[in-house]
Amino acid sequence: MNHHPRWSLQDAKSRFSELVRRAGEEGPQHVTVHGREKVVVIATEEYARLNPSPPSVKSGRSLIDIMQDPRARGLKFGRDSVRSPIRDTANFDEMASDVPPRHKRHK
Repeated sequence: MNHHPRWSLQDAKSRFSELVRRAGEEGPQHVTVHGREKVVVIATEEYARLNPSPPSVKSGRSLIDIMQDPRARGLKFGRDSVRSPIRDTANFDEMASDVPPRHKRHK
């Protein structure tokens, strides 16, 4: 039989330190509200095991992992381009001179 410790919300609040200790030592602790199971308190290690963090974007592993996944075979990657109007940058100095200088605050 799979027995999970159950705590009423009131007991969990009043004995929170014990609840946390037992979650770390004994495993998941189930908390009920009005007799219905609402949440489970688990140790950090268990949470990390159940929800592994994604690879670092800096390492590039995410893209490599996706591209090497057999389910990605045959996928075609496209590139959307965005066209923006061409602006004359030769007049930038003129445009900048039309902007009033910022007011300095005196202390």
